[in-house]
Amino acid sequence: MNRRRFAFSALSLISLIGLPGCAVSTGFTGSGKLTDLSDDDTVTIGLTTGQIDGSVAERTQFWENSAAVIASLGGQQGYVGHDLRRELLGKLVWTMTVWRDEEALDAFVWSPVHQKAMRESIGVFENARFARLSIPARELPLPWARARAALEASDRIYAN
Repeated sequence: MNRRRFAFSALSLISLIGLPGCAVSTGFTGSGKLTDLSDDDTVTIGLTTGQIDGSVAERTQFWENSAAVIASLGGQQGYVGHDLRRELLGKLVWTMTVWRDEEALDAFVWSPVHQKAMRESIGVFENARFARLSIPARELPLPWARARAALEASDRIYAN
């Protein structure tokens, strides 16, 4: 079988088994401060979703900035945990960060590493949607189905 025929067959198989639209998550990563919370403590969750588009260089820059933001989380005051989700064969991504309170989330949003990522990714992160939730700590980790529903209901939208 030649390579072109094999590539077509593999893509056909993927389409048949339904991978388009499937997503993978990093899994909830806690900061270790989760154990400091009681079940009745309230946490604030920042959610984002959007489509990654643009050139290969722009998409690479987006993922490099994302890695820098994730690496900075442990040093952020009030950080509790995070999860990142993306489509396997698509362009959609979702982020979830969990914070002790609204003030901690706001401080993170305005942190230099996050501001740099936003500034450098503004042209590649399309149809962005944002949401915030406050939930009892006992409900962590927040299921992605609930996070996605909150994002779909949100009127906080940025479209390029």
